[in-house]
Amino acid sequence: ALELEASMAFEDKLITETADKRNELEAYIYSTRDKLDGTLKTFASEEEKSTMKGLLLDAEDWLYGDGFEATKTQYARRLEELRTVGDKSERRLQEANNRSGAVDGLKKQLELCKAFASKYGEDYAHIEEEERDQLRAELRKTEEWMYDQISAQGSMPTHEDPVLTVEAINVKRNALFKVSNPIMTKPKPKPAEPTPAPASASATPPPAPAADADADAKAAEGAADDKKGTEGQEDGAQPMDQAKDDEEKNDSK
Repeated sequence: ALELEASMAFEDKLITETADKRNELEAYIYSTRDKLDGTLKTFASEEEKSTMKGLLLDAEDWLYGDGFEATKTQYARRLEELRTVGDKSERRLQEANNRSGAVDGLKKQLELCKAFASKYGEDYAHIEEEERDQLRAELRKTEEWMYDQISAQGSMPTHEDPVLTVEAINVKRNALFKVSNPIMTKPKPKPAEPTPAPASASATPPPAPAADADADAKAAEGAADDKKGTEGQEDGAQPMDQAKDDEEKNDSK
């Protein structure tokens, strides 16, 4: 039962995928035919357009005739045959639409690098002249390539494969970035820390800590109290000695 259920599920999936591929082939036939008289008109040669229209007509006749009950693989093969011819003009159209933006991006990158190479202020003093020369050399090489390719592309008809492609422009941008980025992002060296001045032999010694000063004050105060006590004892001894002398004088009388 499980095997039968799995077999039925696989068959249902295959039927759905076959119908989808048939619809994809049908949609491609109609859309490409319209494009050959519209957006792709100038991006395919007369010979290519004639060949493509013939292939489209043949595929359409097959689709509604012998190919109406064809397999998924057969539909995929027919679609691939059509795209082998039709995709050439599609790529030319895409290149024409995207080329201007890619060139503008490269030009902006060139201008940024030129501006950096010409700066000599304090913030750029750490950039070596050798590094500036390396950057300028890469700029010249990239700029010459760009304008040569723009000139060559401008003289070509749109129904031929382009010489200046978006991919080639991006390769040049990456090459310029690899040279310029390490130089343009080079950090400034950290300033040297000041050397501390040597201690002078005649310098005034630092004041005693507060705790030591308090202890010295208390010791001085205690010494003063002891001195006062001693003086008091000496002064008090005179009356006692006088009384003793008087007593001895009375006894002798």
